Amino acid sequence: MTLILEYAYSGWLGPTLACASLTEIRPGLRNVKSGDGVISIHALVKSDAFAVQFIFQSAESRPSPTMTIPSPVQRLVSYHSCVDCRRRKVKCDSEEPCANCRMSSLVCRYTARRQKRGPRVSRNIAPVAQRPSGELGQNPDLSRHDVLHNHIPAEVHRLRGSPAAFESDRGPGHDREPGQDDFDSAVSLHSPTSIVWASVVDNSFASVETSRDDLLLSIRSVLPSIPLVDIVNDCISLFMQYTFPTSPIIHEATVRANASLYFSDPSCTGGYSSHEVHQRVDHMRAFTLVTALCASVASVMPESLLSYGQIVAIPFFRVSRQMLKSYEDYDLEYPNSSDDPIESQLLRLTFWHLYLSDKASACLKTRPMVFHQPSYKGSLNLQPSGEPFIPLLDSSKSSYRNSFEERLLVGFHMVASLWSSAASLVVGMGTYEATEDDRQPFVNRLTSLYYDFIAIMDGLPPWLKISSLIATPEEDSVEAFQKTSFWVQRCTLAMTFHCLRLDILQECIEKGFLEIIGLDDQPLRVAMKKAEWIQDFIETMEDVPFIYHQIKGEPSVERIRFVGTILLEMIQNINNEAIKARVDSYFRRLLDTLAKLNSKASEELKW
Repeated sequence: MTLILEYAYSGWLGPTLACASLTEIRPGLRNVKSGDGVISIHALVKSDAFAVQFIFQSAESRPSPTMTIPSPVQRLVSYHSCVDCRRRKVKCDSEEPCANCRMSSLVCRYTARRQKRGPRVSRNIAPVAQRPSGELGQNPDLSRHDVLHNHIPAEVHRLRGSPAAFESDRGPGHDREPGQDDFDSAVSLHSPTSIVWASVVDNSFASVETSRDDLLLSIRSVLPSIPLVDIVNDCISLFMQYTFPTSPIIHEATVRANASLYFSDPSCTGGYSSHEVHQRVDHMRAFTLVTALCASVASVMPESLLSYGQIVAIPFFRVSRQMLKSYEDYDLEYPNSSDDPIESQLLRLTFWHLYLSDKASACLKTRPMVFHQPSYKGSLNLQPSGEPFIPLLDSSKSSYRNSFEERLLVGFHMVASLWSSAASLVVGMGTYEATEDDRQPFVNRLTSLYYDFIAIMDGLPPWLKISSLIATPEEDSVEAFQKTSFWVQRCTLAMTFHCLRLDILQECIEKGFLEIIGLDDQPLRVAMKKAEWIQDFIETMEDVPFIYHQIKGEPSVERIRFVGTILLEMIQNINNEAIKARVDSYFRRLLDTLAKLNSKASEELKW
């Protein structure tokens, strides 16, 4: 009997042989004695995994001590060049890492698909159980091993492939012969990839089911009167109204369907009991997304919108983190690059969200910028939305009429444009290394960038202007719902614009480019302009309904804190008493808002 296993970095997969009990297994061990026979072991070291072949020979068929047992190396080892040796066309010793890569200090990788030589091997093989015993030889077990072994050397070396790789070997349009399913099942059963892949997923799903049960018990213990499905649906509704306008990164219909699947019936396993591994993995991904969404919403929404948010936030967060850990190993080993139109739209918007965050970090200097123009060739040509337009909101709902989603995406991309334009200006000022003769052309370019930044708010669409957002007695529930979402975008745009304008002013002072905003180096004039723009920021902060600052959470607090640091600097350095009194009053108003937001930033600014 032949059993091929793979050693994963988490530990040996414990084999159970019906006819032998293993006393000790370790890498490098060649022979292990058991009560009924001898097990010959060969380990192929490949990175963090071993491909191991156990050949059990019964006591009756055990060879005599004088017989020469063929080394498994002769049948299993087939040299496979690493990627760099193959590219340089040099001989590779197939070690991990190989000698050439060690001498060149390169990362040795065996990721290239192994090429097969010679004529195509016919797969017209009858099932082993149906073939005459004469074809298998006198020892059916060993002969069956030979039949399988002759067709799996390539699969033995494909330690990083998924089970779908066996299907790809046939090519499109290949007709399956009678008995082909039985043969492929035998090969898949004995391949190291299939066993480890299935074992990892099985172990992951064990923790998934446990986490789901723990979540049900945790929520019931603190909120026995509210069904879990109602809690999840409340979190989804709040996300769609308050978070989706600035983070359009989920598909509503899919999330709601998954919430109903997993939480409507507490006794339902949600598809975890399916025998299809890929289907079970899809369920795990979906369940992770639902719990992560609930954890995010419950942790930021104020009590006026979600009274039990702080109670359920921790249980949802724990189960989401645990499920993500269960999935991340599988996703790293077996990534799936296929996507449907909905997934493509989500990936596109996720990129723009990351792009926005990267530009924000460049402006506020919270971390190094990643999407820097000189780091990639050409220009960024990714369109804001794909063609045709793929909606993420549930179009069957009346709340989303009047092109609501399209309008939301316009505001979302305006926020990204603000951060991108400001980052280009701030980073541009830091790259000036020219001589005095080249300064004026450089200043002209910076001035043009500043005008581009100012012009973004001039193009504010009508539905985001204050006059369109004021509530009226005759408006219906649909208009009220949409105005609430537009208020979130208006808050984000206005606060971001005034914060970035002050950031640009600070950079102009430090880098000596005040002329691009129409100022000179007179300290009093600069202080007056700074106080004026701080006043605009604080008035905007106070005009926006306070609940929207609570919903935005730390991003809104970060902008307020940034302006607070500018105020502290002015209080310490300004000698003009009139300006100092104005700045001091602004600082107190800002601290009051931070204290209401219950942020640690207020404690930092007090000291």
